[in-house]
Amino acid sequence: MVNPQITNLVIILGMMQVSKKIPFEDPNVLNGVRALYVVSNLLIVAIYLYTKMQIDKKRDMTVLKYVEPAAMGSTEEPKA
Repeated sequence: MVNPQITNLVIILGMMQVSKKIPFEDPNVLNGVRALYVVSNLLIVAIYLYTKMQIDKKRDMTVLKYVEPAAMGSTEEPKA
């Protein structure tokens, strides 16, 4: 499995190389990229609101229990 940090670095460097090839001096290309940016942000907000609506619709009031692990190297028992 590849480290996620390395994957992110490769994606960023790849996108930088791709962005050098895009003619941002052309107003049509620039406006297209701006439109894609706005649409992507609207899509992210729509997905967020849909997910929140689905969570709120369930009104699940189940009490969640978890065990807090003890500090590394300590002899303490994990706490509930």
